Amino acid sequence: MRIISILTLTLGILVLSGCKQSYISKGDEAYNNLAFKKAIKNFEKALGKKEDSKLHAKIASAYERMNNSAKAEEHYEIALKDENADDKIHFNYAKSLVFNGKQDEAITEINLYLQKHPGDEYIKEWVSKQTKIGEFDEFEPDRINMELLPISGFSGTFSACPNKDIVYFIGEKEAETGAIVNPWNGKAFLDVFQIQKGVGNSWSEPKPIKGDMNSILHDGPITLDSSGQTAYVTKSAVKDNNKRKLDDEQYNQLIIAEYKKNISGNWTFSKDLSFNQAKSSTMHPALTYDAKFLFFSSDREGGKGGNDLYMVELDGNTNTWGEAQNLGPNINTPGNEVFPFAYVKDTLFFSSNGHGGMGGLDVFVSTFDGSVWSHPRNLKAPINTNFDDFSFYREKNGLAGYLSSNRTGNDKIYSWGVHDPVFLLVGKVIDNVNDPVPYANVVLRRGNIVLDSVITDPSGEFSMPLEWKKDYEVNGSKITLKTNTVNVSTLGKTNSDTINVELILESPEFSVNGIVINKNSKARIPNVKVELLNSVDARLNEVQSNANGEFKFRLNSNEDYSIYGSLKNNFTRKVEVSTMGLKESKTFEVVLELEELKEDVTVTLNNIYYDYNKWNIRADAVGDLDNLLRFMKDNPGARIELRSHTDSRGTSDYNLGLSDKRAKSAMNYLISRGIDAARMEYKGYGENLLKNECKDGVDCSEEKHQDNRRTEFKVLYLDK
Repeated sequence: MRIISILTLTLGILVLSGCKQSYISKGDEAYNNLAFKKAIKNFEKALGKKEDSKLHAKIASAYERMNNSAKAEEHYEIALKDENADDKIHFNYAKSLVFNGKQDEAITEINLYLQKHPGDEYIKEWVSKQTKIGEFDEFEPDRINMELLPISGFSGTFSACPNKDIVYFIGEKEAETGAIVNPWNGKAFLDVFQIQKGVGNSWSEPKPIKGDMNSILHDGPITLDSSGQTAYVTKSAVKDNNKRKLDDEQYNQLIIAEYKKNISGNWTFSKDLSFNQAKSSTMHPALTYDAKFLFFSSDREGGKGGNDLYMVELDGNTNTWGEAQNLGPNINTPGNEVFPFAYVKDTLFFSSNGHGGMGGLDVFVSTFDGSVWSHPRNLKAPINTNFDDFSFYREKNGLAGYLSSNRTGNDKIYSWGVHDPVFLLVGKVIDNVNDPVPYANVVLRRGNIVLDSVITDPSGEFSMPLEWKKDYEVNGSKITLKTNTVNVSTLGKTNSDTINVELILESPEFSVNGIVINKNSKARIPNVKVELLNSVDARLNEVQSNANGEFKFRLNSNEDYSIYGSLKNNFTRKVEVSTMGLKESKTFEVVLELEELKEDVTVTLNNIYYDYNKWNIRADAVGDLDNLLRFMKDNPGARIELRSHTDSRGTSDYNLGLSDKRAKSAMNYLISRGIDAARMEYKGYGENLLKNECKDGVDCSEEKHQDNRRTEFKVLYLDK
């Protein structure tokens, strides 16, 4: 009995094993024949109640081919629970995650695969192309290039539908002699054609699509699923005898039919779609990338008028399309809404002549928030013109696509692409009180490399172009102002833009720290009135020296200053400071020397020069006369004698007269500036009181002779 039981159990296991293998074989056969639903049914029977990672992977793959990414994700996830599962399942699982909007999780799966297979270039390339879908409205018109697709031999072409390097399109040719013609325009009926992209911008010669998709009547436009194995095509409705099917009003309506590509690459008829209606046209199918939603245009009853846009959703369980849903009043108008395109279900591009625009059919975009579609936005030029612009197609990355337009007369297909944005740096240079800084130097750098330089205009403004995805330093400078640098960047920007900057060139800070001392004793003198004067001797500020004889002033940039100390019966020579041309902050350290005067004291006035044989005081050689002028104003009771001397050249009598004239010139200078003549006397001493050895007959330099040509003043009286 025990032997019989063992034999029975063994036979049962063999029978079960044989059944499982039979289902797997049938499933593989159905899969290879593109009967994916049948394949899934057989794989599920083979699976039974026992988990098998290989079978789950087969089921997932079949669902993937049916564009049911949710089911594919479910079964790939189960398959990966087996630690010994094929590494490639990580990649297939990642694809399903991407289709289901789970890109971050997809990248995790891809990284798990690449850890074991770092050299798989195919997978790396696939990852590099998984960019998120960009919004078209991120791009400005000036970033879009339009190029005519080089297709010849047609009177009209439109509705490009790419799949890998093949582009399917609809072509209209001149009718051949004796052929059935389109009663609308006497040309041949529309057919579906294809061209193949070559190296660079080269394209193959167009040829009709393979298989029986093209009929004797209209065929196209076409839309494909992501695998390129299923197509939905607009076609003229025909009878069984291949003649046009006419409705009660004798119109030939349009329908949408499904076609499948077989192993030989030929397209074969599958079925007419269930949502076609007998007395209306159903056309312009647009399938989303996940193949779950199909948009189309129709003039069926219940619409807003003309052609409206509709959407149907695929039932993943029955693999059938649901009821057609009108997209509502925000999309549809009494005009015509046609040629939809939707990579994902919530972003719809379409053409319309009912939303206003630039003329003819314009391309619009609308987004779905889960309840309603937004009001469409016109894509404007260069996508739209005042002609018909339609059949807009956008690649997954959002940076390129196709467009049909009759802007040059006949319908033609254009490719469009988005180029790098253009950036302009616009700036203004100001100082620290917000005044513009004209004629400042502005330098554009990247690191140590100077890229550009400009000079600001009279308003302190400037501009210069920038490149995309770059960091820059903008340096502003001008004499007398502090240099400043700001950073600007075009990194992370997607649109052409004007980047505004403000360069603040602060004025450097200037000041004077000074002390007042006695010229002879060098002792510091407190309570001295110290004045700050500008270049025309106008008083700007006045302070008293403190107990330590110290004083301070703040100065402005680009100015000349004089500092003068006043104390009764003291003669002071002014100190000059200047901030002209200085770019860095500076504190001037100055010493004011006060010379205490007494009666009968003689003081030489420095830097009062006369030209040879002249007595007029040169404008550039007034020197200490201005200091004497201030002394006379500060001490109104003082009386002085102006004394002048010559060098030894010339006769003694002549020099005596010349010196007398020079002394009188000095006195007249003071009179001209407000000093009472009664307070002054003048006298010339000629060459009688030389300061050096340069008497008659001694050869001396001009400098030594100049020392003898001097002016002095002698104190005659001081107020006590």
